[in-house]
Amino acid sequence: MASFCLMRAAPPHAGHGAVVRVMRERDAVGPWLVLIGSADVDSRADVPLSYADRRELLLALLQKLGLEAPLIAPLPELKTNGWDAQWAAYLLGAARAALGAEPTQYVFGSDYEASTFRDLVGVELIRVEREGEKSSRELRRAIVSGDAALLAKYSTEVAAMSAAQRQRIVANCSRAGA
Repeated sequence: MASFCLMRAAPPHAGHGAVVRVMRERDAVGPWLVLIGSADVDSRADVPLSYADRRELLLALLQKLGLEAPLIAPLPELKTNGWDAQWAAYLLGAARAALGAEPTQYVFGSDYEASTFRDLVGVELIRVEREGEKSSRELRRAIVSGDAALLAKYSTEVAAMSAAQRQRIVANCSRAGA
């Protein structure tokens, strides 16, 4: 079996760790893959960090959560009309290329309904419940605003970041007015 997921938002948070944990629990053999979406974007409010930063942060976060690192690969942004057949073919092609095998499971967060991914034909869809009510949007807001309660909620994630990464998030989010 070959499991994969897509981390679209930035920066990574404990919910992404939960998806990786479920991939490993459901498929002890592997391989496991995290595709980091919008890999060619690094200065928008929703993607304020480079692919390299997001990869580094995901690895640091997984280590803090005691999880073995999966294979990680970039997925450049594709302009489509949502999660349609073109997007599904693009995603499956990228997973196939990175895994060197046919993907058999797609693991995704509970922010999405399984029907969203109906075009991922031949792939088992595994929905993971949200962990700790965390989101990348709220994590970005915590970093930009400096809100003590939000920063406490995301203490594990923030501890995995360098000061320079936090500064880039503030700069890119502030510039975009987010």
